[in-house]
Amino acid sequence: MKKTTKNPTGLIGRAKEFRVAAHLIEHNLYVFYPLVDTGVDLVVTSSDSRLFVPLQVRYRQKAVGLSLTKTEAKRFEGRGIFLVYVVGEPPHEDIWYTLCARIGLDTPAYNSM
Repeated sequence: MKKTTKNPTGLIGRAKEFRVAAHLIEHNLYVFYPLVDTGVDLVVTSSDSRLFVPLQVRYRQKAVGLSLTKTEAKRFEGRGIFLVYVVGEPPHEDIWYTLCARIGLDTPAYNSM
């Protein structure tokens, strides 16, 4: 009998980053991957490159707990980072975009599906 191994968390996270990048490219946006890890997974811009938006991608199997700890919120505070939640598994997968404005106060999430 063959043993099954779980996918390491890092691989799943990277796969979800690619999923978000593909979704944004499908909507005519340009996506860049930072060469240095600064807490930003992707940077997105329009074709005119007037605005660069940093994204932090988060994965959840279920839509419970789409939130940040106070420590995480403080780390993102004031940086204009959009948090992107990928929830579920294909073909029942949703992508939510939300701006981390300040601790405990986020703008309403936008569901892309």
